[in-house]
Amino acid sequence: MKKLVTIGIIILVVIVIAAFWILSRISQRVSAPTNPTGTATSSARTMITGQVLLGPTCPVEHNPPLPGCEPKPYETTVDIRPASSSSSYMALNTDSSGIFKIALLPGIYYFNAQTQTGMPYPRCSPVQVAVVLGLPQNIIINCDTGIR
Repeated sequence: MKKLVTIGIIILVVIVIAAFWILSRISQRVSAPTNPTGTATSSARTMITGQVLLGPTCPVEHNPPLPGCEPKPYETTVDIRPASSSSSYMALNTDSSGIFKIALLPGIYYFNAQTQTGMPYPRCSPVQVAVVLGLPQNIIINCDTGIR
């Protein structure tokens, strides 16, 4: 019995050490290497694909949505901002299906769909994305239509 407890403790220690090692490797990949001027030295980028959707589209939501009440694509402009900055890094247009694609350096970014100035709806929730080298991602930006 004592041997089983000892083996269990050894296995637990190995798992904890492996987990810390994996997390340290991931955090190194999320931070883009920089030179002394603060600009990225790596040109390696990761593809981020996203879609902007409007919903709800009917007064009463059901799960799953009733036919014709699914979220609808929203053709708009998406602002991309690094988490370390208050300025937009880039703005890109979605297609008529609300889809956009961009290759980004590793780092943490906010994606925010633009709406009509001065209008209360649609309201789009920004999405935070941790871009990791070699790990393509698909994201959804949801925009509230205000329909209740």
